[in-house]
Amino acid sequence: MEIQEDGETYKLEWVRAAGRGRYNRVAIRTNDVLSNCYSYRVPGERGVGDFKITSGPRLVDEWATLRGDGKLYRDTWTAER
Repeated sequence: MEIQEDGETYKLEWVRAAGRGRYNRVAIRTNDVLSNCYSYRVPGERGVGDFKITSGPRLVDEWATLRGDGKLYRDTWTAER
């Protein structure tokens, strides 16, 4: 994932494995949390999330989708060197 500061916001971008699409989010930072929203081309793939910035560096991601399944999803992202 690439994170770029853009004024008072951040742009988050990554490419899925095997070139299965490019993904973008817009985020705002409050202390150690990047709160973000997303909308992908797949129907129903819209939602909100937050990345907690931890040591490592690593990001702990929690997100929910607009499609209404009521679940909170989680991922952990680590930096590539």
